[in-house]
Amino acid sequence: AAASNRVETQALQRAEAALGTARAALWERAMVMGGDVRIRSNSDGERRLLFELELDPGTSCPRTVFTLFSTVGTALERMTVEWCRPARWLHFEGPEFLRGEPVSGDMSVAGTTMAWSELVLPFLWWTDLRFVGSQVVRGRMCDVVDLLAPQEERRWSRVRLYVDCDLGVFLRADTFGRRGEPDAVIEAKALRRVEKKYWIFSRLDISRPDERIIVRVREARTRR
Repeated sequence: AAASNRVETQALQRAEAALGTARAALWERAMVMGGDVRIRSNSDGERRLLFELELDPGTSCPRTVFTLFSTVGTALERMTVEWCRPARWLHFEGPEFLRGEPVSGDMSVAGTTMAWSELVLPFLWWTDLRFVGSQVVRGRMCDVVDLLAPQEERRWSRVRLYVDCDLGVFLRADTFGRRGEPDAVIEAKALRRVEKKYWIFSRLDISRPDERIIVRVREARTRR
């Protein structure tokens, strides 16, 4: 029994370490990113949006601010998420962003088939996790972790996360719907180094049978 408990503890510690490095790759320091999102749907055709993403580790609650613009630069929507427990989601609309409404991650992005959860990656803040093992993803060894959704999560039941053992970024996430059915595959198709030994994804692809979303980071900088 003692040996079994020790193995379980070690597995949990490894899962927590993998998730911690994946989270730190984005929220360890204040960062601003800019780029574009392409949404290709069998039902709605293709739509392109521009974005600015602010990641702030904060002093008590880390924060994500994701602002979307039209291709001519008109501000459309902003989602601000404070990663406390539970997470606090505030949605703003219009060029002035004068009012924020409490919402959840399954809200549609700019009237498209994409949900905000797919842009702000809330599963990196889930706390119920299991270590699955190791697997090679695109030629790189990864720790594989299952993340079980919290009670308030409406879109997913769990996410299987693949974290690069060397670089600390996640290379893939398989999402599953509320009834356990496969939902989407999220893949980091390209990485970029922001600082020495500090990597982020520069292209993220989200694929499901009737839709493909491509998120490209065109510029990224840390803020001191």
